[in-house]
Amino acid sequence: MEYSQNARLVLQCLRRHGELSRAEISRMTGLSAQTASVLMNKLLKDELVVETHKRYGSIGKPATQIQLNPQGAYSLGIKLGRKDITIVLVDFTGVVIDRVFLQQDLSQPEAEMELILQQSNQLFSNNPGSALRLAGIGVAAPFRLEAWHNELGLDQETSDRLAAWAGFDVVDALEQSFGCDVFMENDGTAAAIAEMLFGVGKRVNNFVYLFLDVVIGGGVVCDGDILRGTNSNAGDLALMRIGSPGQSSLLLEHASLFLLLNKLSKAGIEKPKITQLSGDSSEQRQIFDQWVEQAAQALSLAVINIHSLLDTEAVVLASRLPRELMQYFIHRMEVILEQEHQLDPGQNLPKLLEGENRSDVHALGAAMVPYYHRYATTSSILPRQTF
Repeated sequence: MEYSQNARLVLQCLRRHGELSRAEISRMTGLSAQTASVLMNKLLKDELVVETHKRYGSIGKPATQIQLNPQGAYSLGIKLGRKDITIVLVDFTGVVIDRVFLQQDLSQPEAEMELILQQSNQLFSNNPGSALRLAGIGVAAPFRLEAWHNELGLDQETSDRLAAWAGFDVVDALEQSFGCDVFMENDGTAAAIAEMLFGVGKRVNNFVYLFLDVVIGGGVVCDGDILRGTNSNAGDLALMRIGSPGQSSLLLEHASLFLLLNKLSKAGIEKPKITQLSGDSSEQRQIFDQWVEQAAQALSLAVINIHSLLDTEAVVLASRLPRELMQYFIHRMEVILEQEHQLDPGQNLPKLLEGENRSDVHALGAAMVPYYHRYATTSSILPRQTF
């Protein structure tokens, strides 16, 4: 079912503010009381919103409060990674209610599609009624799964296996299996959509989202909407060049968790895991601090260039790093920006904010894409992507 921009505007207000009365919705959206009431009745009938309680204490008749109905719709998010697959089932308030994590090298596409169907059906079985109110399925994957084998240290066998994904139509395969709409985005844009709908985007309309991963990626939110670019790859900063002419290098060569993992491995730390890094270990902390200085310097230069071009209000940073270490990384960037890139006291630097979605960010982002397509206010509806 398609919803008008006005209906989507009402849903956006409830998503941002939680509980609201009809009068508050009318005032915030600029819609007439009659129009707002008609829209609310439609959304109540469709069970996308629910009346909760009456609010007393103000002059006049007690106001009935309305909020999003968590069971009003569901979305399935699938994150395809080179070494893992994550599937999440998300309710209408953006809460992950069930998940599957498969730690394995990505194999042939047909086999993975069958595995995804089996695991997804199990999630639906665990959560009765979710399949009947499914808004759609979202898929998040790196822009080119078969690329970057040298930069990621992949062996030839893995590279050959991933090459099969280059011409495979993931959207068509999943639509045939599930019989519903499937939407695909690169993982950085998907994570940015999640942050826009259920994170920092509730209070900030213009920001650049950066996710520090094995390869750095991200997305751009402009005037409360996602900026996708000609090739649906806006915000992919890994290939941004930094440095002076003749001595420039790619951002991914300085700011990626792959570099950190390499440093830890060379120091004799066996099979290091990003999520298990500790600031208490003197050896790990020394290596981490060295990486932070290199990565923060490079990323600060990229951020100041982004800000000069977009005049963005904030840069949102997220990662699989433990929160304490991520907050330290952001602090070092703030110091570098102020000391090395603020040309005069009156210059406005972008705020550096920590991402509010920390777990399964790409799978969550994938689940948000159907919600964005069906229920979010947007200047342009997302076309489906295959890559």
